[in-house]
Amino acid sequence: MTQGFRFQFLLEQAQERGEKSARLMGGAKSSWQAGEQKLQQLTRFVDDYRQRLFASQQAGLSVNQWRDYQLFMLKLDTAVKQQQADVNLLLQRFEEAKAAWMETQKQVKALQALAERHEKARQAVALKREQKELDEYASKMTFRRFQEEPDQ
Repeated sequence: MTQGFRFQFLLEQAQERGEKSARLMGGAKSSWQAGEQKLQQLTRFVDDYRQRLFASQQAGLSVNQWRDYQLFMLKLDTAVKQQQADVNLLLQRFEEAKAAWMETQKQVKALQALAERHEKARQAVALKREQKELDEYASKMTFRRFQEEPDQ
């Protein structure tokens, strides 16, 4: 009776962990890319607002308008810095998820290699057994022919 791959359960568990870590990595990548897009949009808005401020300065601004522009620019700069920090954190999470996925892939590949070696060994044993049976059959057939042949 042949014995199955002893670590099949571990292989299946590693494959499940690999699939789960791939989903987590995909989610982390999506979050990071969404954060990057938001940062780019925010940066474009800040640039546009600065251009409007410059155009308004050319036309002349009151002290109150200038103060309001400056306060709003401070808020925008703070928002950009916060978004950049968020993007950095999201990138770090993506890199961690990617590293975890790569580690599970290494485990899966190692267990798959073990499974392949086990299967090759099992096939070699089966082939050897089959060859032995064929040799025994051929030997019996030869022996029977000799017994059935009349003595000359």
